[in-house]
Amino acid sequence: MLGEVEKHRLVRTNGARPGDAIILTKGIAIEGTAVIAREREDEMVQILGEQTLMRCRNFMYDPGLSVIEEALVASEHASVHAMHDPTEGGLATALHEVARAANVGLRIQAETVPVFPETQRSAITTISIRWSYRFRRVAHHLAGKRCREGFDGPSITRNRSHGDRRGNEQKQRDKAFNRGRSR
Repeated sequence: MLGEVEKHRLVRTNGARPGDAIILTKGIAIEGTAVIAREREDEMVQILGEQTLMRCRNFMYDPGLSVIEEALVASEHASVHAMHDPTEGGLATALHEVARAANVGLRIQAETVPVFPETQRSAITTISIRWSYRFRRVAHHLAGKRCREGFDGPSITRNRSHGDRRGNEQKQRDKAFNRGRSR
């Protein structure tokens, strides 16, 4: 995104702080749901039905991909320290980029991530993706530890790895995660 802003109003990815809440303004995989509905229409209509398929095809516009309106509202009504648009690479990539840029850890509870029923149904029935399992794996990697049970919602924690001076255990997790992504 390119634009102009007054210096004191600039919100960057690296501004996340320990104790901040993580807010996702829309559900995940909006673009992916629309693309699958458009490119695999013949298969999807049998699974989802005509009405649901049309809603999925329209996801590009409703709820839409742009987050400009949500970003402006958030900036006007709250003290926002960091923002990031998860449309390229998805939520897991965006969370990873925020954590790295701000040198913080993240605690994410997969069950709190909003997923449209159409998205979940499409993914599960056509591709057999269990989004919560994959998301938990990424969240574990980002946090450098297992997600805690009973946690109220996502938040930002201090990063104990201190940049590149990560412990051997964290380096091993990073290597294992990256090997899994390259397959």
